[in-house]
Amino acid sequence: MPESSPGGIGLVEAIGIAGGYTRIAAPERISVRRANQLLKVNAKRIARGVANDFHIESGDIITVGESIF
Repeated sequence: MPESSPGGIGLVEAIGIAGGYTRIAAPERISVRRANQLLKVNAKRIARGVANDFHIESGDIITVGESIF
């Protein structure tokens, strides 16, 4: 696994490690399931530097929404 930032990896880095987005992905509609919580994250804003990165924890499940062309 590549070196990551202190304290774990960020959402954008985790998506990159997983192979990136598909052509129908909607990076502004990402859900992260953490324990019994469902968190909504906009990775497009993170990538642009408008929002802070979201740190991934062990056990998190990341789901990227799909866009309708």
